[in-house]
Amino acid sequence: MFSKQIMNLPFVDTTTAEYREQQKDKPNYAQMIEDARKEMEKRAAAEARHEAIYGEMYKPPFPSEPLFNFNPGHYRDKSLQAVTASSMEPEIIEEVLPDWLPKNVHTLLSGASAIGKSQILASVVARATNGGSHPSWPDASPSMCGHVIFISSEDDFASVILPRLVAAGANLEKVHFITGVRRNSHDVDTLGLGQEDIKRLSDFKQSIGSVALMIFEIATMAIHGDSRNNQNVQTGFAKLDELAKRFNCAIISIAPSTRYSKGKDPLSRLAGPRAVTTAPRSIWLAVKIEAGPTDEGATHILVRSKASAAKLEGGYLYSIEGVDITRSDGAIINTSRIVWRGYIPGDPADIVKRAESGKMAAKTVNSIGDALNCIRDILRNGHIISTEFNRKVAEAGITTRDRDQAKKILELAHFKLKGEGKASPWAWCLPGDEPT
Repeated sequence: MFSKQIMNLPFVDTTTAEYREQQKDKPNYAQMIEDARKEMEKRAAAEARHEAIYGEMYKPPFPSEPLFNFNPGHYRDKSLQAVTASSMEPEIIEEVLPDWLPKNVHTLLSGASAIGKSQILASVVARATNGGSHPSWPDASPSMCGHVIFISSEDDFASVILPRLVAAGANLEKVHFITGVRRNSHDVDTLGLGQEDIKRLSDFKQSIGSVALMIFEIATMAIHGDSRNNQNVQTGFAKLDELAKRFNCAIISIAPSTRYSKGKDPLSRLAGPRAVTTAPRSIWLAVKIEAGPTDEGATHILVRSKASAAKLEGGYLYSIEGVDITRSDGAIINTSRIVWRGYIPGDPADIVKRAESGKMAAKTVNSIGDALNCIRDILRNGHIISTEFNRKVAEAGITTRDRDQAKKILELAHFKLKGEGKASPWAWCLPGDEPT
């Protein structure tokens, strides 16, 4: 063991001008010796820590590199590494849920207590394990399908999480609960993000196949030390990003909102230090509708308060309903699930403000839906001149505001017709229907 060895390293006086002149064109052995001495101290300290924890001698998995590296280039070549942008290709960001859940990054789900965060996770798991357009998620756009690794430190798997997954319609063959790590023959410990536990997770992933999603139910599971410390949070969330990249999957965790968050900016609601909002690449926010339920039955909304790789526009209305599921032995278990009540357009901050002010009436949602259906019907046979388009929309009783929001949602094409020069009129059409 390194801590038991005695190594007599020679003392070299590097302060003299004569020595520096002699060594000008030679490898810096003095630096090598100093590096070796520091490496020995580092390894000895690691041994001591393991011995204190496990009560027995334990050799950590040190790199198999030699203690000394007498390659002069190792110490002299400190050149800057650069890549010219023209030699690179932009990377396509893969997503588990289109526009909502990107792969290779950590997404944080926040909200007050009893607002349905765990039930939302169950809906996401159901969609990820079924893929396609499974109704557990409100967007009908096709989603990728894969295994889900679920790591929880709060709710019980069998009595809480599993019933919610069944109610949401998850494919249980692709859901895997990590119940802990056996450190020795007797004790089972909580999974951490240390090198050994990551290796165990990696081996498990290889055994099950493609993983679409990992869930660390509580965000603080990734934080070592005081979760109120900004650097600890930054380091812990960076580990989650690294893990997502290594497994080529999405990672979601839950973080609470501050106690008195009503009226605040969506990104200012998360409890904890500044890194809680700056470190995650994607943040979802669930909020209660104060005047709810709406006529559609919605009691809550889900928006994205941060999405560095996707657009922030819009959110989803939902409610939480109780439901009974039946076990294999016929026993009835009461649980709950999310019922999605529709899409709501607009800026997330505005949506949240309206939800908490009591001004979010169901007619707002219904009027947007009417505008979408009206415009699709008007343009179903091709493009229409702008003036004619506006006249038909107005005759249908659609307001200018609803018309403009519907145009954004449908991503209508606006172009100038050819043939009359400057006098050629402008026209609207559905995406892909532009004249050639």
